[in-house]
Amino acid sequence: LSTQFMCDFLHFLCAILIINWRINMIGDMICKLRKQKELSQSALGKILNLSASAIGMYEQNRRLPDTDTIIKLCSFFSVSADYILELSENEKPYEKSMRNDDVRNRIEQLMDENELDAGFVASTGGIRKRRLLDILNNGKKPDTTELRGLAECFNESTDYVLGITDVHMHQEAAYVTPDSFPGRLRLLIDGYSEQEVSMETNIPIWTLRKLINNEEIPSMQMLCSL
Repeated sequence: LSTQFMCDFLHFLCAILIINWRINMIGDMICKLRKQKELSQSALGKILNLSASAIGMYEQNRRLPDTDTIIKLCSFFSVSADYILELSENEKPYEKSMRNDDVRNRIEQLMDENELDAGFVASTGGIRKRRLLDILNNGKKPDTTELRGLAECFNESTDYVLGITDVHMHQEAAYVTPDSFPGRLRLLIDGYSEQEVSMETNIPIWTLRKLINNEEIPSMQMLCSL
């Protein structure tokens, strides 16, 4: 086996482990949002056309909601998919899309815009290439883990990847100079994914984004972690 193949394979495994490390918090978020609405699992299930047992399994992290369910949850609770998936602490939803793109359209569009092939996207997003081709060619939908991996690969919100919004995540980023702390932080972590840095430093992804966009001043503990 070639060295390049081994590097790509190890990258794939690391991406899977890092994404799964944070994915088990989704159930806690669904439970929190449901209780804020003072709804039973059965009542929420009826609203989403799901059984009470399905809601219970989501909240116990025994099953992950599919992308259609994520979209329904965002609509009902008026929150962003990034918030439900613990990628942002801001629960305010993005501006609603005026187009009718589905997740396959968005992935194809992002691949074209960034000139990325399926092999690179699969490796970077922690998705099997055959599975990605199923999503692109056969109408299969990504699961929650794959959705997060795709958003990470394209540096976009999960809301954008799902077609919920037309707002690119980087459109809202503030400009920072190379010599500033955010600029130096960008250079320091260049080549690593947000999830890798978050896992190694125990700094939430949304906090990393605020630091990079000069929206938050780092604490001494954060500086030591970095």
